[in-house]
Amino acid sequence: MQMQLIKEGIHSYLVIPRETEQEETYENQLFQYHNVPYFLSYEIRTMNGHGSLYYRLQWHTSLYSVMGHLPFTYERVYRMVESVIDAICELDDYLLEPDGIVWDSRAVFMDVETGGLQFCYYPDRDVSQGELRDLITEWLQYIDKKQDDIVLLVMGFYDVVTEQEMTKEALVGFREKMKRHQRGSRDCLSEQRKEERVSGEGIVITEQEDSYPSEKENVPKESSKARREKGNELKIWNKQRSHKPRLLFLVTGIVALADLVLLIGWIAGVLSYVYMRYLLIGIVLLVGLVIGLLPDKEKESVDEIMQEYLQRNNERVKIRSDRLQEKPDRTEQGTQEIRMDKENASRIGETTLLSQVDEMADTDNHLVAEHTNKILHLESLEKDRYPAITLQNGTVVIGSMAEGCTYVLKECGISRLHAKIMEKADGIYLLDLNSTNGTCLNGEPIEAGKDYKIEEGDLVAFAKCEYYVVLV
Repeated sequence: MQMQLIKEGIHSYLVIPRETEQEETYENQLFQYHNVPYFLSYEIRTMNGHGSLYYRLQWHTSLYSVMGHLPFTYERVYRMVESVIDAICELDDYLLEPDGIVWDSRAVFMDVETGGLQFCYYPDRDVSQGELRDLITEWLQYIDKKQDDIVLLVMGFYDVVTEQEMTKEALVGFREKMKRHQRGSRDCLSEQRKEERVSGEGIVITEQEDSYPSEKENVPKESSKARREKGNELKIWNKQRSHKPRLLFLVTGIVALADLVLLIGWIAGVLSYVYMRYLLIGIVLLVGLVIGLLPDKEKESVDEIMQEYLQRNNERVKIRSDRLQEKPDRTEQGTQEIRMDKENASRIGETTLLSQVDEMADTDNHLVAEHTNKILHLESLEKDRYPAITLQNGTVVIGSMAEGCTYVLKECGISRLHAKIMEKADGIYLLDLNSTNGTCLNGEPIEAGKDYKIEEGDLVAFAKCEYYVVLV
């Protein structure tokens, strides 16, 4: 599905071409003249006999543009999952089918502060809108695998989505389960805060419990009490789990000390060989305790999603290693010398002559290129006001929001997530993240969501902040 981001005055649009002729259907009238929660309204425009849908954007940041550099915290992921469920349930109230939702991360727009999502509804059924499971698969690639709450939340939602019949009742049930888990966690934290606020001098400071006006009005007292008991049980279990390593360390130290005493006694001749069996038992027990103290390996699902995630990581590593591939020389002897130089330089970090096969040329024609480790810098035209932007770890995100941005530029006209500079196999590229005031390359505005290669000497402007490209 072809998509394009454009700006007209102060408004931004996502344009999707229509595959069928324009019809005044129920869906078209609904989304043109009414606001459906969680969905973007659109206009139908026709030019040269070809129609297009112009979705007016409320949030300029697409989910595709933030994945990889915006932290997916538990609160943000929770709101993302909740938005998906609410959007599907909302369609049922408007007599619409969920098949019309475009499950493409480029057509899903996010409020980067809260994590709320907005979707596009495409009325043509003969065009594939993607699948929700593919969207969740993309989430799994960027969430923090070390945070169990986030992994369990996304994997649980994935299990509900991949069922043979994903019903509204199953989604509503999962949403209620999410809310119960969140309320239990917050009640547990509230109890912990109360205990921490109890001072050793006997002065007890009471706190008002976290209130949920929209939920507590319809929740009876018994369920609230059961919720607190559940939170207390969770708190006790967490305490026991936190004390378990300490107990293991203590027992391990005692066993190790006992083994040391027996060993010294046997060497000194104080203890006979009869006590050796106790020493052997102690050693075996000590080994078992040490194994128990070793950190557990991360539990990773054997689902195909995780396999795809690992495969993509391998592809990224392969792309980086392709830069070190050789380019053929004019003679076989020259090729061998270059390979020897490459191997030697890889050991000591010197500049290397690389060789790369040119498929379009004859095998006897070879080229030699010099590879130098240059770093891209963006120097401001006002050096005393703005520091230089240096390409770090292959990607730099420029914006006014501290979270998710590598380089924070607090200036008027700079969007929260304004632009991205990224390193690819064939050079450095500039990408505008659908910023409000746009990004310019050599005086010309660039199209949002499209990569533009930049080279030394180019002039890049983020709104009114101008930089020139240098390689050092």
